[in-house]
Amino acid sequence: MKVTFHNAEVSVLPWLSEITDLSVSELTPPVPRIFKRLSFGQENMGDPIRCESLGPGLITNHTPAEFWDKVVLTPQENLSLKVVNLTGQNIERIAVVGQKYSRVLRSNGRRFSVKVEGKEKPVPLKTLGDVITRLYAVGLAMAVSKNGFLLIDEMENGIHFTIQRNLCRMILETARILNVQVFATTHSIECIKAFSHAASESEESDVALIRLDEFNGNLRAFEYSEEELEIARTQNIEVR
Repeated sequence: MKVTFHNAEVSVLPWLSEITDLSVSELTPPVPRIFKRLSFGQENMGDPIRCESLGPGLITNHTPAEFWDKVVLTPQENLSLKVVNLTGQNIERIAVVGQKYSRVLRSNGRRFSVKVEGKEKPVPLKTLGDVITRLYAVGLAMAVSKNGFLLIDEMENGIHFTIQRNLCRMILETARILNVQVFATTHSIECIKAFSHAASESEESDVALIRLDEFNGNLRAFEYSEEELEIARTQNIEVR
């Protein structure tokens, strides 16, 4: 996707900012004249939509630290604490310590330090386990995606199935409050069920499940509405 279309609005995704002189005459639906021939970075382009992503692999300190820089001392900072405490941990504060680049390792030397209730000294976030680290990254990613898009690839990675329902509920609530369009991929039926549960409990959710299948060498999308997903969950119908 180079240009996104939503109703009558046309927007440019931010990672295209280095592309110049892009022809979009072949795109459908019909493109307004101003987009027939583009030169990115010009004044008539306007501001791009914010797009963030969280990959499926183990979370390093680099991406969450960049997220943290954008939300520290803002109302969104507390969101990350809310998410990380879904596991029952009583974490009071989280901060980034260390220099941005280590002279010894010649790499990002920043790390997260956590103040846990009842403990006198802070401890490294990593010592609390991969689940805590990933939950914190998800919370930060949601916070910095206000009025934009967020892609969470393989959302269930590292998250125990007993926590996934609360995590999905938090994502739905936060997405509504911060106006975030979330795209989450998964191969887990437990994650899909958790998503369905959370959607049924949310009063103002606008959700859908899209399954991608290959047919005759082509990729086809099958969409399940919230109501259809609820039926599939209660009747144990396979939707993956």
